[in-house]
Amino acid sequence: MQADNKTQIVYNFKNTCHSCFNDIEFPLPGDFSYGELIFQTKDGHDFCIAVLIDNATFNFIIETLKYDKELKSKKADPQKILALLADKINGKEFTTDYPICPFCKKRQKHFNDNVRTSKRELHFATWNDFESMTPDNKIEQIKEFAYNLT
Repeated sequence: MQADNKTQIVYNFKNTCHSCFNDIEFPLPGDFSYGELIFQTKDGHDFCIAVLIDNATFNFIIETLKYDKELKSKKADPQKILALLADKINGKEFTTDYPICPFCKKRQKHFNDNVRTSKRELHFATWNDFESMTPDNKIEQIKEFAYNLT
């Protein structure tokens, strides 16, 4: 992930993993965070915020999925593809299974947001590597991820 100075403060919420029973904390977007998602690295330790509104990469993914004859029937999730295309953070890729437990790596199917524990500063996701590709290479990358997700 390219270093940029854009960050946002979000709250962590306590949860107990349903698989390994460790207490864990997840950052959750606030009630007024329309068009924002939290991305988590595959190891479960790092997070960032992905903004969907006016996001050139997200718009390109949606257009590609909508108009590409091969992909129309795939029903691939554009938000998951967006996570896979994001620039790595601390050398780590993002999972499409947010949230996962940082201990056992199991996806948390449900969690509550009743116990707010602390604040956390998160950087915003970037797609500099993807945006530097040619349009044809971008489409091929999207196709690869779309086929692997379905």
